[in-house]
Amino acid sequence: MQIGLFTDELALMAIIVDEPKENINQKTEYEVKRLRFPLTLNPLALIKVKDVTPLSELMNLTSGTFKTLGILVSARQIKTKKGDQMAFATLSNYSDWLNLVIFPNTFKALKENLLTNEIYVVTGHLEVKNDEKQLIVQTIERYINE
Repeated sequence: MQIGLFTDELALMAIIVDEPKENINQKTEYEVKRLRFPLTLNPLALIKVKDVTPLSELMNLTSGTFKTLGILVSARQIKTKKGDQMAFATLSNYSDWLNLVIFPNTFKALKENLLTNEIYVVTGHLEVKNDEKQLIVQTIERYINE
């Protein structure tokens, strides 16, 4: 006697899996780890920092001093001609990207290494160079969710 997989109720019940019970933050974290961007919710939308200009608004401006936040998607350290460390980095909100220039004086003030895929709060002067926007960083701190 042949029993089809989908005609046997016990076999069908064995393959039905309950939906995982994870909170929205865990789900978003899994999406970012697997896909490199969130599908359910942008984690930056949940962060409330005083006097922050969203990265999307900075993209419409050409100059000024601003505080913003985003995901550090890349960071490259170099040595200047004098031998001092500085860095070039990219900050993102998953839809816009902004180049960061971290000169030696600011780089020395960093309390830890720049970590990609982490959220940073950055203050700096926005300028346009070679038709690309960049933020000359004055302060940069990793955001720690409390």
